[in-house]
Amino acid sequence: MTKIGEIINTYDPYLDLPDSLSLLHYSLVNMDGSKERLIVWHGFFNIITRGAITKEEIVSETSVWAAKEGQLTSDKSLKRDVDCLCRLYLKDNSIKDPEDVTQSPLGKLGLLSTSSENSNIVMKNQLAYQTVGLTSLLYILLKYGEQHETDNVSVEEITLKADLWGKLF
Repeated sequence: MTKIGEIINTYDPYLDLPDSLSLLHYSLVNMDGSKERLIVWHGFFNIITRGAITKEEIVSETSVWAAKEGQLTSDKSLKRDVDCLCRLYLKDNSIKDPEDVTQSPLGKLGLLSTSSENSNIVMKNQLAYQTVGLTSLLYILLKYGEQHETDNVSVEEITLKADLWGKLF
């Protein structure tokens, strides 16, 4: 378990705090700056800039980006990963039982939704800092500074750089 996972497990084991969910999301997307990232997660939240996109387009754009990065992928694997990403982040409003354990807690963040006209269109939602949690936003800034060996980050970077607030949330 990672250090942040241990902290969350100790202080918020039921994932009641938005900061905990935001940090889990960040950990999936960033993977501690490792080159062994989850390709679909990193690509979807950091590389793909469109706010509304079909699952097929996510696969296609992620495949093109990964090839440019020199990472081998298969469409079949990417399709499974896109389905997994959607299951993790889309809140299933049809589930009424709060005890239902099949619902991912990351759906509570509200990062993704589907179009009311076409459920195959995935939309990124911009979240307010209160929804994300200030502690997690500050942690992300500190990790970014550590990974990039800097103690300065401009507002433009926070908005536009990979693995920072503007791209992640």
